[in-house]
Amino acid sequence: MNAPTASSGSFREQLRQENPGWSETDLPPEAWARFERLADASPLYARLLRQHPEYCRWLEEPHNRDTDYRYQALLLEWRQDSAAAGRDLTNDEAYLGASIEVPTPDGPVQMKVPPKSTSGTTLRLRDKGVARADRRGDLYVELLVQVPDRDDASLAETLRDGARLYSRPVREGIRF
Repeated sequence: MNAPTASSGSFREQLRQENPGWSETDLPPEAWARFERLADASPLYARLLRQHPEYCRWLEEPHNRDTDYRYQALLLEWRQDSAAAGRDLTNDEAYLGASIEVPTPDGPVQMKVPPKSTSGTTLRLRDKGVARADRRGDLYVELLVQVPDRDDASLAETLRDGARLYSRPVREGIRF
């Protein structure tokens, strides 16, 4: 069987074709996004991952990712082609979702912010980062939720009432 090329489908589809027992639920969605970027950056590394899918699970352990030199080299390569930007959001944009304007090297573009986004969430704009001779990197946008700088008693009351809507305490699990 010929190995799929980078253009013959997503990494996930290729992995499924070559490993029929592999389930999409074996990895969380953010892992799939990481492995798609890996496959784009290095077809050889993608082939290694397809041939040894258990390595995908192994890489999902943060301490393993930190020690794998191939993974770290690819991260460095991505960062060289990528750009980062911060974008301020109002509380309502973060909670309800919004379409916001983001500056890029080629001019402003509209970016959709998913509902219930929080500060620190990073969204990717594919092919909007640093231009190279043969490719363009991605632009990573970190969301920063801003609170109003003026006092408002009704907003304060609404926020106190909204505290009951959290599914778990927001500082749960924080340890020193």
